Amino acid sequence: MLKVMRKNVSDRKIEASILDTFRDATGRIIVACVASNILRIQQVFNAAYESGRKIFLTGVELEEIVNIALKLNKLTVPSEDLFVTARELKTFSR
Repeated sequence: MLKVMRKNVSDRKIEASILDTFRDATGRIIVACVASNILRIQQVFNAAYESGRKIFLTGVELEEIVNIALKLNKLTVPSEDLFVTARELKTFSR
């Protein structure tokens, strides 16, 4: 059975709040969430893209979950250059 992710009112409010935070913040943003919350991860990806920010994933488990979700088309990446490596991260302001 295919489960379709649907956004309820709370999810839309959270998504708007995440985007506002990404747009208004200066410097780096550190986001912590449950790695299995694919919808929240997608919201962070979208907010980063829409605000011109980059994503650096930390942790093997998170990277594995994101890669599997991408392969299963449960996550989408709005831009090919959304992610940065640890080396590239050093070049961004704090």
